Amino acid sequence: MRLILKLYAFSLALVLVNGILSYEQYANIFKINNDILVSDACKKQINNLDFNTGFTMFDASSKIIYPGLIYATPIEYGIYDECVAIDVTNEDTNILGKHCVGVRTDVSIPIGSNIKNVKLENLFSFNQNISISGKDPKSLTLPAIQAGYCVPNKCTVDDLNKLFEAVTVPGVISFNFNDAICTTKNTGKELDTADICVISLLVIILAFIIVSTTYDVIQEKNKLAKKGYLIAFSLYTNTKKLVHVGPKEKEQIPIFHGLKFISMMWVIAGHGFGTNIAVPLFNMADILVWMKQRYIQYITAAPLAVTTFFFISGFLLPFTYLKLFKGKGIVQQVKFIPMNYLHRYLRLTPAAAMVFLVTISIIRHLGSGPMFYAAMVQNGNICKNHPWSFFLYFQNYYNYDQLDICLAQTWYLSADMQMFWLSPLFLIPTAAYIGKKYNAVMMSLFGFCIVTIILPIVITFKYPDYTNTYGTHTCMCNYVVGFIFGTFMRENIDKPFVFRKNRSFMNLLVWIVTLLIMYAIVYITADIFMGHMTSNTKKILNGIMPPLWSMCLGWMVYSCFHGYGGVVNWILTRPILQVGSRLSYCIYLLHMTVLIHNISFTRGKIYFNDWSQFYTWCGYFIISVIFAFIWTLSFESPIIILEKVAFGGNKKTLKKEKTINA
Repeated sequence: MRLILKLYAFSLALVLVNGILSYEQYANIFKINNDILVSDACKKQINNLDFNTGFTMFDASSKIIYPGLIYATPIEYGIYDECVAIDVTNEDTNILGKHCVGVRTDVSIPIGSNIKNVKLENLFSFNQNISISGKDPKSLTLPAIQAGYCVPNKCTVDDLNKLFEAVTVPGVISFNFNDAICTTKNTGKELDTADICVISLLVIILAFIIVSTTYDVIQEKNKLAKKGYLIAFSLYTNTKKLVHVGPKEKEQIPIFHGLKFISMMWVIAGHGFGTNIAVPLFNMADILVWMKQRYIQYITAAPLAVTTFFFISGFLLPFTYLKLFKGKGIVQQVKFIPMNYLHRYLRLTPAAAMVFLVTISIIRHLGSGPMFYAAMVQNGNICKNHPWSFFLYFQNYYNYDQLDICLAQTWYLSADMQMFWLSPLFLIPTAAYIGKKYNAVMMSLFGFCIVTIILPIVITFKYPDYTNTYGTHTCMCNYVVGFIFGTFMRENIDKPFVFRKNRSFMNLLVWIVTLLIMYAIVYITADIFMGHMTSNTKKILNGIMPPLWSMCLGWMVYSCFHGYGGVVNWILTRPILQVGSRLSYCIYLLHMTVLIHNISFTRGKIYFNDWSQFYTWCGYFIISVIFAFIWTLSFESPIIILEKVAFGGNKKTLKKEKTINA
């Protein structure tokens, strides 16, 4: 009973001392005296506040002592929509409600079992750091408190900081304000030059789509010939191509459709988890226990999906290139490089460029919320600060910090493009000598693969403070493993399955070993996430597991290609996955924008559990697919057609060039 009374007394003391949790104390903030130097505009609005408006502002503002203080995320935004709806005129003074999020970064609230070891008077402790790995899964200290306050719109952040400091006791909760997280109902409504330019570009593209589709339909109806460049933007033709499901051709690798699409679903699950825990949660303490559960391996192992993409890229390059250039002279191959580079750049850049343009412009107008405008502007500013590294594909070395990458997921595009640029160093000699010196070429590739595995491990040991995990050198081994398997498959495409005797048994045995290895990698990845590994062990495993995963994928491809993939092959070759595979690039480009856009709407706390994660993932996935469908038809498919028209050649030649860069 004494403890309860003591807690109640402590809460009451905070109410009185902090000057925020009762209306009278809240009103005191706006009682201007001569010692507080605030702007004249702010003074005028405050002096003209009536009781109803003032009380509405108080009602819409955060109350620091909220239920779940040591259980929920220490973020309390108040009632954003109630605040920004305020629009009154008193004595010729128009007053709008302005919602500002105050932040205190040097204060920490212990969450979960940490509270057992905290003295009551030190409940709000200072300068504690957040850490999860290797600690009690029921404990966490969050290093910031955020609270939303509703104030008159003419009061600047300097005014607010002065007003709040004047009514609080030093050392007790007070907040710092920033213009970036203060919004009214008019915030973000003004269109700047970038907005107008992007909207104009979208209108022009829409006009192209309408005209091109109309022409296509008329020509189709009248059974007349069509000009390729006039149907480049046609929804009719491009949609038919996008949803077309064709039979397996001899040299196709059909399981790549399933691998790409399912890997993309996995990426969305991983990124969705990472963004969902960034929003205020009712049960933050529960999530700490959840993050230590073994069954969430499907989340912790999501980075392996990116390993799969690197493997596929590395595989397809020699598999298609050697078909055309095996045995050809070095000079002939070198002449092809510039066109190949240009094709690759035109294949990837237009769709990515449109995401870039939307991010730096109009997206900030497409929503609202306590943190919406700030989040959208911040993302846009990152891209504005690094346009050249984005369009030249070297973000993963120039601005590689996770919070400083324009469209954070596009670090993969930088790494993939860089490996494509380097690929002629291996493609040309491989194509020139593979027919004469097969064993020597394969041994050379194996040797280089070992180097790419060892090099990142050595770097992490020699330079422990080097934090760039997105560098091309860290993931090149997966690309090289794919390159080796692609070369092997091309050279042995007409040869029978490797096992001549006891074929079914040996195939099953290798499949069992492969799947066990892949599960072990998933299991160990979870161990690393949970902090069960020493630093040195983690460095070694992080260097070994991705290429091992890629080797397992190599067996899957080989076995399925020869018809021994069983149920795995059946699942990965479903016709609908062909369509999903064609959308996977635009899904990858857009899904993080969808995720961030959604969480930026957050008004208050949400409840976290497995089912909420599943339903949220379904929403993210479906919306990403819908936008990817639109993006592919508008910005990706037209460029492919226009490129063919621009660079000429008959259909056969164009088909080959597309295959080389698949």
